[in-house]
Amino acid sequence: MVTIEIPASIVEVLKEMERTKPLEQKFRELIIREVEGRILRYEMMIEFFESKYGMGFKDFDERGIVEKLGHTWDVERDYFDWEMAVTELEYLKEALRRLTSN
Repeated sequence: MVTIEIPASIVEVLKEMERTKPLEQKFRELIIREVEGRILRYEMMIEFFESKYGMGFKDFDERGIVEKLGHTWDVERDYFDWEMAVTELEYLKEALRRLTSN
């Protein structure tokens, strides 16, 4: 267990929300909702790129699509954004598993 200082204004608001739940549970639920929101955002990004290029990131990378499309700024930016989304999604799903397994 780690002890942190939380501003009184935040604690007051949390206490007013769902008064029957312990503060720790409220924090956990807030973090879970934030992680779920980020998961949704990255899933949407991945779906956008999959739709745009007609394949998953692994195929996009292995087929050398960036090179085939001439290393344009847009394609390279898509590559890095897509890679980041895939990586973050994997991390966030694992984080969510850890948060919800306790």
